[in-house]
Amino acid sequence: MAPPDRDDRPRDMTPLDTAAIPADSRMRSNAEKLVSWLEWLLHPEEHDYDRTVIHYPPTGDRREVPGPVYPPTDQPGTVPSDDQLQFESVIEGYLAVDFLRAMAAVATQQVERESSPLVVGTTALCNLYYLGDEGMAALSSNFPSTWSGPASAAANDSFTTIKNVAHQISKAALDLREMPARYAAVITGLRDNANNAAGQLVEAFENRFAEHDRVNLDALGILVGAIAAASFPAIVGGATAGMIVEAAVGSVWSSSLTTVVSALGDSANAVAGNGWREIAQSYLTTQDDMLTDAKAVMDQLNGGVVGVMNFVKREEGVINEFMMSRDAHWKET
Repeated sequence: MAPPDRDDRPRDMTPLDTAAIPADSRMRSNAEKLVSWLEWLLHPEEHDYDRTVIHYPPTGDRREVPGPVYPPTDQPGTVPSDDQLQFESVIEGYLAVDFLRAMAAVATQQVERESSPLVVGTTALCNLYYLGDEGMAALSSNFPSTWSGPASAAANDSFTTIKNVAHQISKAALDLREMPARYAAVITGLRDNANNAAGQLVEAFENRFAEHDRVNLDALGILVGAIAAASFPAIVGGATAGMIVEAAVGSVWSSSLTTVVSALGDSANAVAGNGWREIAQSYLTTQDDMLTDAKAVMDQLNGGVVGVMNFVKREEGVINEFMMSRDAHWKET
């Protein structure tokens, strides 16, 4: 249900443009419905419905009312004055774009499509792992196969060292190869949560307008915190069987993200309140919690990458030592 005398699209699209929510985004429909309601609530001067009335001294109180309020008259039967009591929006002080912060945070990243740059990176990491783990083992085992003597022994030592270094690099790739999918899953999960919460707020606004009673709704969402340890076998499983191509990773990318994210469990956040402002504030609290949870997971993933980077730096010393010993060996021979 749209606000009275309006439809599901706002008259002013500026908040949606500011949030940069694409027209083909699954969040767009709820975003438009939400902004239409917010636009209506923020401009009570354009209609004769809900507003916050400001009572002058001695009280100066503010209270939400379902329509215009006129000054009382001491004369029984007198028609009220056309002058209403001063009023403001029931969500005065907020902007429509404030309610789109979670959507805006994940509106434009290309992470779910098979053309995502994350698909390219995942393919590279899977192949790096396979080549370092399997390819170098085959090289050190099979070459030189028919060679013998001191030179053969020296070459074998060199290739064994190369294999060991490559194996360490492949271990780093193994730890990193699911990271791009996890980053994508955080964004996918936050999109789902933000979209669901916006839909729940629209429903809460509809209920409030119809009943003018307390609203209690649960904005169920994805348990984003579980993504840090999520596994994506459909995406990276092929790396153990041999080299893979980008198209193979891309073909299962979107479906795998959906499958993994939807199986993470639910987190419940209430959209509730006795009045318009309480309902709006509960939603904004939920939005802040969603952003905080997503940032915590991103920080955890970033910490994992830093850990792998530190591991690689330690292994860099092994590589440098090998290079120096190799140069010394060839100078002697």
